[in-house]
Amino acid sequence: MTPEIKEEIAAKKPEILDFLRAAKIPTNTVDLEIIPVSRDQNLPLSFAQQRLWFLQQLSPDSHSYNLLDALRLEGNLNLLALEQSLSELIRRHEILRTTFPMIEGQPIQRIAPPSPVSLPLEDLQGLSK
Repeated sequence: MTPEIKEEIAAKKPEILDFLRAAKIPTNTVDLEIIPVSRDQNLPLSFAQQRLWFLQQLSPDSHSYNLLDALRLEGNLNLLALEQSLSELIRRHEILRTTFPMIEGQPIQRIAPPSPVSLPLEDLQGLSK
């Protein structure tokens, strides 16, 4: 933004605020309250989700937006703490519990309720390196 534009905006700030008030457009973040929506209904996709869904339809075998990683854990593993941590992560982040079924030809979001993570434990100590 050029200094001239900044100066012009500053000079017209009262007019801009009057216009926003008249249009009932929130002028601060206190007015921008997020209203929760019931998770028991079919939810539309956000614009970003629509874009990714469309790209998936164009190229269903693409793994472009899949992220994966492997970790090597050394030392003693507290399996209960790991399970509880993963369960809490999934509880806090709805997107990790969201599926995108088709209803009447349109994709929707369906958010599953949180459920505890249970990890299988296999003792591999007897295997050679």
